[in-house]
Amino acid sequence: MPSWLVPFIIFDIFLTLIIVGVITKHIKFNVNLKVNTTGPIDLKGTIQFAKDEHAKIGEYLRANFSGQPEMLPGVLEALMEQLDQDAKNRGLCFDRQTLKVMLAGSVRSHKVCKPQELQDAMEKIAA
Repeated sequence: MPSWLVPFIIFDIFLTLIIVGVITKHIKFNVNLKVNTTGPIDLKGTIQFAKDEHAKIGEYLRANFSGQPEMLPGVLEALMEQLDQDAKNRGLCFDRQTLKVMLAGSVRSHKVCKPQELQDAMEKIAA
């Protein structure tokens, strides 16, 4: 085996171990990013907010949405108001478009309606 190939093999083994460790979650990377756009954004707080609200959105949908597509815009509008209020209560400030994206992703993952119905309903709620 050529001697110049040994460093590449060692690097490949090291990289493979890291990737396998991350995928299997044996190695955890603690990422704490603060992005300064119009103000500092607490990424951990935002992720925790999204996780907490995802559960609340699921409960709200099960209680208030019967599966009729014509009801969906009203349910989503009420959820938007609830998300906005919950964010303000936690000291987080999101614009309406960000909340719409968060809400749409959560509703999509709860699989309570067809993707086209969700898209139509999201277009109907106020911008």
